[in-house]
Formats: sequence, structure tokens, C-alpha cells
Amino acid sequence: MRDRIRRGAGASAAAALTCVSLVACATVPVTGPVVPGDGGGASGDSGVYVRLLPAGPQQGMGPEALVRGFLRDMGSFEEDHDAARSYMTEETGQQWSPGDTVQVYSDTETVDLSSEISADGLTASVRMRTSLVATIDASGKYVPSESGTLLDLPFTLVREGGDPEGEWRVSELTEELVLSQLDVERTHRPFNLYYYNRERSALVPDPVYLSVSADESDLAERLLDHLVAGPTDWLRPRSTRPCRRAPPCGSTRSAP
Repeated sequence: MRDRIRRGAGASAAAALTCVSLVACATVPVTGPVVPGDGGGASGDSGVYVRLLPAGPQQGMGPEALVRGFLRDMGSFEEDHDAARSYMTEETGQQWSPGDTVQVYSDTETVDLSSEISADGLTASVRMRTSLVATIDASGKYVPSESGTLLDLPFTLVREGGDPEGEWRVSELTEELVLSQLDVERTHRPFNLYYYNRERSALVPDPVYLSVSADESDLAERLLDHLVAGPTDWLRPRSTRPCRRAPPCGSTRSAP
């Protein structure tokens, strides 16, 4: 009889501890500064940014090899995409201004490239074709693509200095980032922004993907900017904006 009582008390204590733990995990701070989370999770993902060591354009690269190298090195975010700009003409590199929108494809091995060089050998057109896995829009929303969706992008290349023996460089390209799934996993992190529902009785998470780097000094500010801008399209009809009558609810790193 005593053993049964002991077992029953132990089970009750364990259940109570579990409830307390669950409540603690579900509690969202409503005061204090917005700060990036530590990224801890059940999967063991530490959230540490892994820096890509870009190869850069190599001497004698043909049009297709140059574009393939460019796609690989676009995953380097250091120095405002300096590695990707090294594949471009000087003028294009100065003007290229990729936003937060990302086209996501599987990996470089699935990319089909075709090229056509002009009769004078000074310009070339390269077309990239591969399956579009997803899109990350400017608000940070990750939108998976329907099966069979094709990513079809053109690139225009020119010889440096108009010299028939000059190196090929990209002169025209998309303003959006084009990243493999592996690059996205390395350069972006999922976060949850929290908004009140329309009844203002509960908090609703709005998952977003934001780019990160070795220097995360501006991450909290960018999270706050996204929070103040309001929920993404899918959540907007179900929520209220957080800053009209109440302070921002906050944000956390979401579990992978």
C-alpha cells in the first residue's frame, strides 16, 4: 500500500513539474528589450554562423563556369556580398543591390546551365534552369514552391575592357539572391515574431526567416523592424498590429 502511495505521489510530482516546464516554455515576455535568442533546441542546433570561404573567379573561366562559381559564392554574405560582386563588372558590382528576397534551389549539382556567345566573342548569354524549392519574401516568410516549379534566370556576361582575350564578368543579373538549400540553412535562421489575435486574448507566432552573419549586432534591431512592420500576409487577417495600444510582444528564435 505504501509503495502504491509513493508511486502515486511520484507520478503527481512529475506531472506537476512537466506542467510547470511547459508553462515556462510557452510564456512570452511582454516587457524588456528585444534580443536574439541563443538558438538552443532539441535538435542540438547551436545557431552558430558558419562562414563560407569563397573561391572567387578563376583565370580563364568560360561563361558557364563563371556563373556556376558565382552561384556558389553568392552564399558568402561578408563585406556586403563582396565575393559575389567579384564576378561582376565594376559598374554592375557597384549598382547591384540584392534585397531580402531569396530564390531557393536544391543544390548546384541540380543546376542546368546553357550559354551562347556572340559572333564577336565579346558578350555571352547564360541561362540557369533548376527546380525552385521555395521563396523567402521581403517580409521573411518562407513559401515552399509547388512541385515542378521551374527557376529560370538569365545572365549576361561581357569580356573585361571589351578585349576578346579579357576575362568574362557578369554585367546583367537578377536583383534577388539565389541560394541553395544548404546556403539558406547556413545564412538564415528561423524566428518567431508574436502578435495579439484580433480579440487581444492570446499571442500568435508569426515565423520568419532572417539572414544572419558572424556579426549579429544589428539582429535585434532588424527583428524589431519586422515586428513593427506587422505580421506577414498569412497572419495579417488573424491578428492585430502590436504597437498601437500595447508594447511589442517580442520575438524568439523558433525551433528548427
